[in-house]
Amino acid sequence: MIDSAKIYPISSTQGALNSLDELRDIEVDIINGGKVSCMSGALPNLMNLTSSYMINYITQLEGELKTNGGIKPTFTDHYSTYSKEQFRKKMYEFMGALMDALGDNKRFNQVKSNLVVFTKKSPFLPDVVNLVGVAQTKIPDKFNLMNFYVEKMAAIHGEDFEKAGEFSKKIEEFLRK
Repeated sequence: MIDSAKIYPISSTQGALNSLDELRDIEVDIINGGKVSCMSGALPNLMNLTSSYMINYITQLEGELKTNGGIKPTFTDHYSTYSKEQFRKKMYEFMGALMDALGDNKRFNQVKSNLVVFTKKSPFLPDVVNLVGVAQTKIPDKFNLMNFYVEKMAAIHGEDFEKAGEFSKKIEEFLRK
């Protein structure tokens, strides 16, 4: 089995706000790192804060996926009964359904619930979590990133681990841009 690395896109900016009113105009999570006494302590502090934030976010997202958001799935097939090509096609259908349901929480959660049931106990569940997470972001050109995740999962399903590794590299390169 391949060790699926977890890559989570995170965008950030730093800066000071002049008032709390400015805060109401933006949709972001704010992390206050406090004050550091010297520059050598700043980077480890920033890295620890970012890691803690991401661990908390990932835990919440995975927990939400496991509970299916409280919505019962309407799709009962399991990925293991699909050939590689059937699986790829089904994952693209799920990807399209996720994108189509953006803005409608109930529909989005239904698609997510069905996707979780479809990929339950798969070796690529971290990639499913990433796919759902990326669908909800405002990453420019996120459709290409989602394609890379689907192709990586299809390669893992077809036990083409070399190709899966290639798609992992493409994902990493995309996220470094």
